[in-house]
Amino acid sequence: MLTCDTDPTRDIVLPSRPAGEVRALVEGEVVELRHRASFIDRPRRHGAAAALALAGGHSAEIGHIRVCDLDLEGRRVWMHGATKTDARWCSLDDWSLNVLAHRAKFVSARQLRPELPPRPVWPSPTSPPPTPSCNRVSVSRCATS
Repeated sequence: MLTCDTDPTRDIVLPSRPAGEVRALVEGEVVELRHRASFIDRPRRHGAAAALALAGGHSAEIGHIRVCDLDLEGRRVWMHGATKTDARWCSLDDWSLNVLAHRAKFVSARQLRPELPPRPVWPSPTSPPPTPSCNRVSVSRCATS
């Protein structure tokens, strides 16, 4: 086995990483994402994650979305916010609404505690979502408690 006393990568110049460089998906990329994330035999969490991301959700928020965070009549979803984002409503396009409605129905039928049925709409379109008493199975299939 060969060993050396110096770093053999010392003289390799690496390109700098672009910090904070982000861009929106172009239409063709959105179509491809929707195609690959769509469900075949059942509504999978991949489609729900894609729908939430396309609606404006960030990676720190998507896993926290619950069935009760969906306002299907208002065509929107409540994003809880994270360290760098505020809580807000995000509107849903036709594809996202369809995917999330199917996923919500799917996880609601399989939820762990049937005594807590999902509540899809809040009393007022401008009111925030319910407080932590809304313990439901997440759209991404993670239990919240």
